[in-house]
Amino acid sequence: MEKIISIHIPKTAGTSFRKTLEHVYGRSMLSLYNYGSDQLAPFQEKVPDKIKLIHGHINLNQYHALIEKNPEWKDALFITWVRNPVDRFISNYYYMNQLITDQMKLFPRRPGLQKRMLRSLDEVANQENEHDLLSRYISPKFLAENKYLFIGETEHYSNDLARLATLLNWAKYPLYQVNRTANKKDVDERIKRKIAAGSKKDLTLYKEIISWNNDQKKNSDQLSPKAPEQIIQESKRSLKRSIKIAIRSIVGRFTGI
Repeated sequence: MEKIISIHIPKTAGTSFRKTLEHVYGRSMLSLYNYGSDQLAPFQEKVPDKIKLIHGHINLNQYHALIEKNPEWKDALFITWVRNPVDRFISNYYYMNQLITDQMKLFPRRPGLQKRMLRSLDEVANQENEHDLLSRYISPKFLAENKYLFIGETEHYSNDLARLATLLNWAKYPLYQVNRTANKKDVDERIKRKIAAGSKKDLTLYKEIISWNNDQKKNSDQLSPKAPEQIIQESKRSLKRSIKIAIRSIVGRFTGI
């Protein structure tokens, strides 16, 4: 079985996908998420021999740290999900604000969190470091070298997941629908244009990915996509564990801002 690295780009259905992967791969899967101040630490450890798939927020710098410690993973194939960069930016803003609101209830006197809460979407759109997240995770060079086995589009999640199940010959799999951002508001077109203007690199890469993906879909048209064995929509209560994990990142990232 080929080694696979599943890249979870924030707010691209990665939590739902992780739960499906856990069902399919069980103990042969390793989740790698870094919520500490050292962004490379978890990726500089030896991966156990039994692991066939690694899943997590793995940007390109973290990937290189991973294969430096684990050269046997150098030829692993990538699978990932993408989303229109403007839509992803907006969803991530409201998701992070939701998490920070929960965190503020526990730590009301953290100045970094209070400062973060005061930032509007319009203000965040002015911050250069908030843009072009996709380009930190997806390499055009790797795309040209066919290192990506699969790139799904969250806008077509269930259909693309069925296509992946066929590619990887999964006998059966569940379709999860979890961790959807609540309290999203209608966003003014002016702000959307501002986000797009700051995300030119990501939008160019996204267009290239969609073109690549369309070619891949044409090549797989002869395959019969496998339907999920069940569709699981988790309630807010069942999402508490995921939220608690995500909140840990808030403390590390925004304390002292």
